Amino acid sequence: MSRTTWLASYQQGDWCLQTAPNTSPIPFPELETSFSAANTTLIVAIPDAWIVHYQEEVDPAYDDELCYLAAATFASEVCAVTKESLLFRYQLNRAESNSPILSIEAVAMERLDGLSRYFDLTHDVSSFLLESDVSQLDIRTDAVRFNAFKSSSSKSNSSKFSADGTALQSQLVFERYDPVMKNRAQWWKKTKRFMCASVLLHASFASFYCYAQHFIPNPPAYVSPWASSDVKSASLSEQDILGLIRGISKTIRLDAFSWIEQTATVRLTGTQDSLSALEAQFRKQLGDQQLAVSTTPIIRSFARAKPESLYEATFEIY
Repeated sequence: MSRTTWLASYQQGDWCLQTAPNTSPIPFPELETSFSAANTTLIVAIPDAWIVHYQEEVDPAYDDELCYLAAATFASEVCAVTKESLLFRYQLNRAESNSPILSIEAVAMERLDGLSRYFDLTHDVSSFLLESDVSQLDIRTDAVRFNAFKSSSSKSNSSKFSADGTALQSQLVFERYDPVMKNRAQWWKKTKRFMCASVLLHASFASFYCYAQHFIPNPPAYVSPWASSDVKSASLSEQDILGLIRGISKTIRLDAFSWIEQTATVRLTGTQDSLSALEAQFRKQLGDQQLAVSTTPIIRSFARAKPESLYEATFEIY
């Protein structure tokens, strides 16, 4: 449910309430007994005479967080109340030749005790403003809405309103001392800046990467010398031949291996069938490579020879 915005002002010794535009303010004692502040938002106009003004030179290195703490401290001292018991606003005026001036305006919350009987000043009040500032606001629509700040004395103040004219920004509004909320707002502001910077940085890297791809030559496609267990390359290395030898059957014994001037000589011992099968396997794997095979039967000198004779084979691969 939408909340109605009302304006409270102090006139002739009483707090008065304006519930609609173009209507006369009604003193609080004259309000009907059925009056309820439910579903309402209050904007409080503080009399200018109640405001305490103070100025102090500060270090040029002060950031917004330090200015906030310094303004709350000075306001507490000049109003003789704790920081939690006052309303204040501040502005840092930087001059090129002199030290920055911190201008502070403050008022003790006890001045607003008359409102606390009708409103919760913490939750029901949306803004605390100076009465002189409110008088320069343009009141329109079916509720008290502040559409534009018409003061010609301060150009910066004209930008203190949201796009729809329903919200006032910080330099016009008096605020309570709440460092946790202030730090949270500052943290969120810095987080949004970091996120924007991170997105821009990643986008820049991505754009540079895509741009650089046009200038980086594509690497040549890798062709394995053992595609589908067949050797298609025109020349073999010593490691290629050793790879072939590692795959021979356990029934064949490797006697010697040599690699001289791109020619591999492999001497093996095995049965005639196993050596023939190995030769067929080598020819299939080596493809276009030259393979010369010579076999010699081994003559046994002992009587108890195995029924299957052994052969010595020499494979030359070049």
